[in-house]
Amino acid sequence: MKKNLYIVMEEIHSLKLGGLIATYVSLVPIWKKYYHVKIISVFSSLNPDHLFSDCEILSLTNKKIDFNFPRMFQELKHFHLFRFLKLFWDMCFYFCSIPILRMRMKKVITPKDLVLATCPVAATFLPKGYPFLLEIHIYYEYFFGHHLLGNLQTKMMQKPSLTLFRTKADSEKAKPHMNASYVYNFFDNAQIVPVKKVVKNKICYVGRLSEQKNPLRLLTLARLLKEKYPDFLLDIYGTGPYEEEMKEKIREYGLERHVFMKGFTKDKTIYQHYSLLWMTSVFEGLSLVMIEAKANGIPIITTPCGDGVYEVVHDGVDGFILDDDEAYVEKTIELLSDTVKLQKFSQNSYRDFHRFSKLQAEENWVQIFDDFTHTYLQ
Repeated sequence: MKKNLYIVMEEIHSLKLGGLIATYVSLVPIWKKYYHVKIISVFSSLNPDHLFSDCEILSLTNKKIDFNFPRMFQELKHFHLFRFLKLFWDMCFYFCSIPILRMRMKKVITPKDLVLATCPVAATFLPKGYPFLLEIHIYYEYFFGHHLLGNLQTKMMQKPSLTLFRTKADSEKAKPHMNASYVYNFFDNAQIVPVKKVVKNKICYVGRLSEQKNPLRLLTLARLLKEKYPDFLLDIYGTGPYEEEMKEKIREYGLERHVFMKGFTKDKTIYQHYSLLWMTSVFEGLSLVMIEAKANGIPIITTPCGDGVYEVVHDGVDGFILDDDEAYVEKTIELLSDTVKLQKFSQNSYRDFHRFSKLQAEENWVQIFDDFTHTYLQ
């Protein structure tokens, strides 16, 4: 008889907000082979992309919360009184609801159920003493270092029985302080047939246009590249708060014939139309975009945006990890102007993808859940 597996989220986000929700959309069909999967959305019964339609979805409250409480002081500073009051009210509701929603959670799950919290906020609402797994999708220091908001979240949450990180490096940092392991993000490449012919002079970016991803740096790099290697195109896929500013910068920098805003896409084969993937993130856990690029056999040039990047990209073998703008552009030119080298990097990238495959992910998760069940749920 299948056990229940409860996936606890603070709310069900849109796919446009990044790889975290996309990861669970891909994982649920795997987990359903072994468990009765149920989704618990702590706040809001909204499901913007109609996700998890084949699972039972339970909501503890229909209230939708804006969790960006630190922005409250910025709104007050700029005399946006209504926005300040809205965030203040959401914050008060959030903290006051914790004991009530923990009691509601007790009516849904039992200590013998397999429970996975998708983030520390979700773990806050689990009953005290119930065993559960916690997933951390961002780098270790965000929640367990000196980041104020991340620290607050982990101090408020219930203590997990096992914490799963997205990289081996983060797991090793955590082990002296908690029971920790790791499991890589994965991508199902069943529908992907890597193109053998090298695409020339086309670069892509895929991701949110937000502060974490530092997308304005793409335009700085494109401006430098135009001076030294004008025969290129950069297509930017994604939406976010920086979108309008980026459109203005494209005009300001005279990049209208080189850089194109393509909007959000669900198409995971688009990488095959490009020579390279550019990434400019300030920080990442383990980028799903990098894994998608590998599945398509596309080399990656990226900033050193966390320890996880070194577990995906092998510098000088299937991509480059660079922080200096000039070096970033020089390595881009090196690959764009040498089709033999570009082809070699592409082949190396695809050969290394197996570590992030669906098959490998299924094996990893089955082992994790089996071990957890035998250790904590007997």
